[in-house]
Amino acid sequence: MGRAAIKPNLAIVGQYSFQRYGLWGGASHICLLEVNKLLQNQQAEEAVQLSEPREEQITIVIVGKKRIVELTGKILDTIYESKSRESLGEEQELSIKKLVNEIISELSTIAGFCGSRERDIISSMARLIPAITFQTESTTMLLEEWCTIVNGISVDFNRMPFRFYTGELNTRWGRLEGRIKALLGR
Repeated sequence: MGRAAIKPNLAIVGQYSFQRYGLWGGASHICLLEVNKLLQNQQAEEAVQLSEPREEQITIVIVGKKRIVELTGKILDTIYESKSRESLGEEQELSIKKLVNEIISELSTIAGFCGSRERDIISSMARLIPAITFQTESTTMLLEEWCTIVNGISVDFNRMPFRFYTGELNTRWGRLEGRIKALLGR
């Protein structure tokens, strides 16, 4: 029995109606108790239905976060392997760009379950980080710092939509964003 079918009946047989018309007690009282039981069961079913997608969202975010940690590790390994040489080779640059794109994709998926503030942070990262070229030592340092910032993102699952714990994230990303914009001349 759907919620819409129960609500009109509850309005008709509500306690106020019973008391007003002198119907309180006996069979009418039992009817009200049955309606209340139906409402409680329906609310419990709705709560179960809402919790399943939330659990799936939490799982998606956790898997995405693990993937980000793996990908940033690969980026840092590639950068540190190339430090013995003067600069990154074309193959390493392409590899890093692919990894950055995968990280941005994972971050975008996570941000899809979050609020507008979090989506704005990820959108800013998605615009600026792929624009970095690997011609200088400073760009690889910026990329290393970005990797640590991204690894440090923590998600608060206690609210819907999810939120980032943003205190340090906002500060660190704000500084890095300013340095990247200065380097790119924006």
